[in-house]
Amino acid sequence: MEDYLRMYPHVPEDLPQKLQGCYMRLGFPIDSPDSPQGLLTQQLIALPAEQPGKVAFQLDNEFTFSAIGLSDTSLWEQIDQARGIKNKFFLSSITDKTKETFK
Repeated sequence: MEDYLRMYPHVPEDLPQKLQGCYMRLGFPIDSPDSPQGLLTQQLIALPAEQPGKVAFQLDNEFTFSAIGLSDTSLWEQIDQARGIKNKFFLSSITDKTKETFK
């Protein structure tokens, strides 16, 4: 996993290294003056492999924030900022080797 992901569950070396499934969920509070305050939830889920000898994972980032009382303009500005936060977390969670597969 470490060849493709920078954030993954670490299994101690004295335990079996073969996994049948994986689900990891992390919550990051976002409290920055230049972005909406909210919670970035990142989930890593093992998926059934489509090819023998391969593994598949889903890396999902979800950013939630309160929109109560925001004007339409402010809401769209915060949505744009939230997209930037999600992209930063995603790109920081994958390796250069993974990025090469998207080209």
